Amino acid sequence: MSEVISNKKSWENLYTSTQKLNQARSGHEMFSDTDIVSLKNLVKNILCTFLKEEILQKAMKVYIDKELQNHLVHDMAKRPPREDESIEDWCKVIFCENKFGVVFNSLESGYIWSHQPIMDD
Repeated sequence: MSEVISNKKSWENLYTSTQKLNQARSGHEMFSDTDIVSLKNLVKNILCTFLKEEILQKAMKVYIDKELQNHLVHDMAKRPPREDESIEDWCKVIFCENKFGVVFNSLESGYIWSHQPIMDD
């Protein structure tokens, strides 16, 4: 995993520069191209782990054009990202050109991380 992803100081800088996550920042402004690839792979891994869970409706929420569309979670589970497929390409297949958002619930519980912390102390 990239050093910036596991570096607590980098995350603290992000937290500060975004006014406690209240202001958006482009990932390309903050991370190297290598870090962006690592972050995209991390998101893909989290997504695939959630799609394997049997409590899909509770583990994820899907929004299309700001409206809850949780019926899509089952479509997502039927067609998870392939190994050779980027997260962007997969999203185009699932969501077409719609604006969308995916909320992962219970990340703080740690079960999704397989007991491996994302940040070093």
